[in-house]
Amino acid sequence: MVVLLGATLITQLAWYETAFAKGPAAYNANCSKGNTDLQIDTCLGQAVSAGNVLLSSIVSTLERKIPDRVERNDLSISITAWKKYVVAECIVESHPFTGGTIYPIIYSSCQQTLTIAEIKTLRSDSKLLFP
Repeated sequence: MVVLLGATLITQLAWYETAFAKGPAAYNANCSKGNTDLQIDTCLGQAVSAGNVLLSSIVSTLERKIPDRVERNDLSISITAWKKYVVAECIVESHPFTGGTIYPIIYSSCQQTLTIAEIKTLRSDSKLLFP
């Protein structure tokens, strides 16, 4: 999904704030209140970092709960592949904005969207596997 400039970007940023209300404090930062592209990008960068920390924590918890070594290895392989996918997908999504000041915002927004989705998936899967 390519995010357009202006109101669409602000609307998407506002959605991010509520989409992960139960996450770390940095995820709840109101990035849409930034006055400059740099402020918005810095805020999104912090949110992405917080999401990565939370994702790593969830994966570590799952690895401790999975008794089978092969299944733990499969989880590790899938997370590594997912991280590569995020980079590739976000490069594609942000490509139309290459060279523009909004490029890092689009890239970070993409990372955040995909990380939120992966966290939700892993949380849901872990509840099913380990009630």
